[in-house]
Amino acid sequence: MAKNPVITDIKQLLTQLHMCQDKLEQTLVDYTTGNTDPANRRLEMVIASLNNHAVFGRTLAISTGHPNVEENLEKIIEATHPVEIGFTGNGWFLLRLEPLAKTKDTANKAYIRSIIYPAMRNFFSGKNFMRYDNCVLIFRHVYSRDRPVTYYRDYDNVETKSVTDAVAFFTMVDDSPNHCSVYHCCATGNKSCTEVYVLPKEDFSEWLRLENEMPAEGFPVIQQIPEDRQKNI
Repeated sequence: MAKNPVITDIKQLLTQLHMCQDKLEQTLVDYTTGNTDPANRRLEMVIASLNNHAVFGRTLAISTGHPNVEENLEKIIEATHPVEIGFTGNGWFLLRLEPLAKTKDTANKAYIRSIIYPAMRNFFSGKNFMRYDNCVLIFRHVYSRDRPVTYYRDYDNVETKSVTDAVAFFTMVDDSPNHCSVYHCCATGNKSCTEVYVLPKEDFSEWLRLENEMPAEGFPVIQQIPEDRQKNI
């Protein structure tokens, strides 16, 4: 009788998860004893590994050929990784999601794509694709007030590129420099998240002004762009 490859893959995944557990336990010891530098580095590596395992697990589930498996997986991802998508009252596109991982591991691109692309596809289903040109793409990284400065992430990680690709596909003419400028900033708030805005370049100064007055929970997200702002698309 031929060996079921799914069994082999499950055993491999279990081994990898046990290794992550061991590293997490050591990380907990380091944090508890104040040995924060190696703890921070190890935690970043564990997060990257877990993201990889999540992608591998999804591929494994799909490979079983079980009916509706992809649809069911997308529902699980939507429930565990909520993404807010819509517009501000000014008509600017806004995507709000969980904080991007502090890592430069290229393997995490598939993980972030598995969260954002289904959410964007579902939001724009049945709608005319909007296309910003000569625009500004803004990443606003919000950190919970109880987080230390060491929690703040670099701007040059691969997750940012994955988000850019997804947002540009649905909202921009092109994300090349002659069509789109990119701006990063950070702020403190009630909880950590990443906010992504797309707006016409002529509105950027207005966004900067309003950002200083933004409530802790950020701009409210509305589902339809205000009619008087549709000229910007």
